[in-house]
Parts: sequence; C-alpha cells; structure tokens
Amino acid sequence: RAAAAASASTSSSSSSAAAALPPSPPPPLPAARYAFESDRWDDFFDVFVMLTTSFRHRETTFLKLLNAIRTGERCQQTVEKLLRGTRQNFDEERTPPTRLFSTNAMVDKENEIHLKELGDDVDIETYQAVDTSKGLVHISEKNCPVPQQLTLKVGASVMLLRNLDQSKGLVNGCMGTVTSFAHGSRYPNVLFAPKAGLTIMNKQQQTVIPVTWERKSGADVFATRTALPLRLSYAMTIHKSQGQTLPRVEVNFKSRTFASGQAYSALSRATGFRGLVVKNLKKNDIRVSPKVVEWYTKVFGKVS
Repeated sequence: RAAAAASASTSSSSSSAAAALPPSPPPPLPAARYAFESDRWDDFFDVFVMLTTSFRHRETTFLKLLNAIRTGERCQQTVEKLLRGTRQNFDEERTPPTRLFSTNAMVDKENEIHLKELGDDVDIETYQAVDTSKGLVHISEKNCPVPQQLTLKVGASVMLLRNLDQSKGLVNGCMGTVTSFAHGSRYPNVLFAPKAGLTIMNKQQQTVIPVTWERKSGADVFATRTALPLRLSYAMTIHKSQGQTLPRVEVNFKSRTFASGQAYSALSRATGFRGLVVKNLKKNDIRVSPKVVEWYTKVFGKVS
C-alpha cells in the first residue's frame, strides 16, 4: 500500500497501473473451532438446554445404539450390534436407497454408475458451468456445491442445491427426478418431492435454470460460478445429508471417516433398522471429539 501511495504522488500513469491491479485475495480462513471455544461465548449465553427427545427414531434399541455411537461408548460392541440389527441389502426393484459416502470421489463414482444404467436411448444433456475470477482467485467445488460439468438424463435422480421457493418446499436438499428437457433452452424439468421436516408436501414440477454462486470477502466478489443448482442424488456425502430423514439409506464406510461425529451423522439419517444397510463399518470409524465430551460433561454433567 505504501508503494502504491508513493507511486501515486510521483506519476499519474503509475497511479493508473496501481488502480488497475486486482484486489488482494481474501486471507486464509483460521482453523475451525467449536462455537463454545469462542472467547465471547460466556458473555452471550448463560442458559443451556439439552434436547433429549428424538422425533425421527421410534425404535428404542436403534436409538440406544445411535447414542452409543454419538458418545463413543463401547465402540466394538456397538458396531457388532448395529451390523446384526440392520439388513444386508435392499430390494433394488423398489425405490432404490440413497447411498452415503464420506468423500466426493466415492459419491461421483456411484452416481456415474447409475446414470449409465438409464441407457443410451433416453434424452440426455450436458451443462457446463460458467466461471469468472479476478487475479489468481478461482472458485471450485471446495467452496461451491455445484460441479463444473453436469450430465443429466430423463429419469435421473437429482438433488436441489439452492432454495428456489420455500413456500412450496423447493429448498436446498430437496430430491427430484428429471422428467424432460425444456423446449428451446433445454433446461431440465424436474418433478420434486419436497418435504417440510417429516411432512411430505405436494410434488412440484419445476424447470430449473442456472443461478450464481459468489466467492467474496466483504463486498468484494473475487470469483463466481453460474450453473444449474442440481447434482445427481443416487449417492451423496455424509456432510450433505445432514438434517435429512432418509427412509431407505445405505451407508458405506469404505473410504473411512475423517471427522468427529461423521459416523453418527450418517447412521442417524435412517429412521430404524429396517430402512438401513451398513457396509464396511469399523470401530475406528466412530470418532468423538474430546472437546465436545468435555464441554457436555462440564455443562450438563453427562454427554447424553
């Protein structure tokens, strides 16, 4: 900044060159911390409530196993009981299950397999995202949920990645099926099956058009991606499934977990044993943060 100021005082051409430079890229994000680790946490909160009633899970035995996974209790015994209680496979002739993996690479591979199974005789379209950037700052799937390229076929299962109309339940995470492609634009017509919590709403047919994601710092936009807010949904990451209730879900831990609470988050998407298939689960996949255990114990005297 000092150098730019000095140039401006001696040469108008130098000033113009300095003004033309792109803004500095945003600083790297600090290491993630839990909210309760903030120095100001105790200044704002003095009453804490532990929620203990599960509205998704009605099976007592299943709920007890989930709580054991959440708290990291008797990991090997818990894994063995869970694997004995869940089914081996689903009947694929019925509604196929949603498959959960811990990594995007495994999800992309699974989605490609199912897209190919739709055959070569159905209508197909491929969409390319349009990216813009300033200087060396770019946008990627690490900071944007949509892929750079998306191929869809009629009959493909998709997930909505942006809120379109909350009053109709067309929100981030809503699942649907491609029914056709719009005449002219060739944008996909999708029949969505929205939900509000556990309540299934009326199905909604929607032509999905591109939207824009921004990577910014303050008011400065450094990069953008304009793309359809959709991705294939035969499989999804555990992270993306958070908050959803999945009546038929297959969780595959082949690529292992890498974060605390990841196994619990995945397994608790199911409502009970009958709607869950678990593959490749090991006791080391059950990860619990010591910081969270310490905080719960300090505040509530227990973890669950």
